[in-house]
Amino acid sequence: MVDIVTHENRSLYVDALDEMFRLRYQVAVNEMGWPLPNAKDGYDIDEFDTEDSIYLLEYADDGRMVACARLNPTTKPNLLSEIFPNYCDFGTIPKDDRIYEYSRYMVTKKGLSQAEFVRARANITLAVNEFCLAYGIEQVTLLTYMKNYPIAAHIWDTLPLGTPQVYDVDGIQYIAAISTLTEEGLERSRKYSGITHKVASMVVPLTYAKQLATSRQVKRAS
Repeated sequence: MVDIVTHENRSLYVDALDEMFRLRYQVAVNEMGWPLPNAKDGYDIDEFDTEDSIYLLEYADDGRMVACARLNPTTKPNLLSEIFPNYCDFGTIPKDDRIYEYSRYMVTKKGLSQAEFVRARANITLAVNEFCLAYGIEQVTLLTYMKNYPIAAHIWDTLPLGTPQVYDVDGIQYIAAISTLTEEGLERSRKYSGITHKVASMVVPLTYAKQLATSRQVKRAS
């Protein structure tokens, strides 16, 4: 299962988030060689890790965290709006309560077989789709490798936000895109991955349970 962490249940995941920031450093800096200016002392934390951030955490069978991702509201500063606006050269950068930015999608290769690595990637993707459908998030924006864009276009209803561009720092071509998350897209993702069961799990303190249920009903009604 993929654990969902929001501001309502963050107090239950203090140690897990510490592990997540270390995992992000391990993958981004040590495995992928990203020159992240804010990454130091074995942690990857940036200005977009805020109280509004939603985190998705995936674990291996031995309990070790092996994958993670982040969702941020586009109504507040995010990577595309503040760091990479030039990748959205087709028009205005999306900004809406029902649109979140999908970023820091990291899966380690350390200690995983190829099959386990593929499964972890798929679980995070499925969990994003499941969570967004449940909580009224209709679309996600993302900056992804151009080589991965066809996959996003296949499983989700995905459109480019700009032309593909080579990032000078690593010489790799990226593209900004927006994906609409639907039940049909979730079924395509499950068929593509071969994972048919639900993977997202969210534990909340009892004091928030009624509040979350009410919020969810309101979002669905709107």
